[in-house]
Amino acid sequence: MREPKRRKIKNKNELSSEKTKSKPNVRRIGHNYERKIVKEHKDIGYQKASTTRATSRIMDDAKIDINNIPFNVQCKSVRSGLNVFTVLNEMEKGISDLVPEREIYINLIFHKKEQEEVVVLKKSDWYLIIKKLLESGLIIRKDSSN
Repeated sequence: MREPKRRKIKNKNELSSEKTKSKPNVRRIGHNYERKIVKEHKDIGYQKASTTRATSRIMDDAKIDINNIPFNVQCKSVRSGLNVFTVLNEMEKGISDLVPEREIYINLIFHKKEQEEVVVLKKSDWYLIIKKLLESGLIIRKDSSN
């Protein structure tokens, strides 16, 4: 009778590198994207911007990922579809339940899919931004830093 073939047992390092190659760590990708958005906000002047994971468990539970800026931001870095309406509704519910003082801010979703990035907000919030820009006399052009 033949002895069955036994699988060669690999050491821990080989196993973890195989996992990394075959399936990316989704949680790490999300955290990296949050840190990238924080850095971008710091670069434009919000020096105190930080991830809520680092600064506020309550804000993190309320679906806000970036702290110390005048917006409620949820960051999503996903490969497949994202229902932005669900995300915005979850943000509104979490904010009203856990941090109602943040209801005065506009909710934004920073969404990255592959190499493309967009910012999503409700239409009514977009018109509020436009109204404030018109009242302040600011004109925004892609090629200037007004």
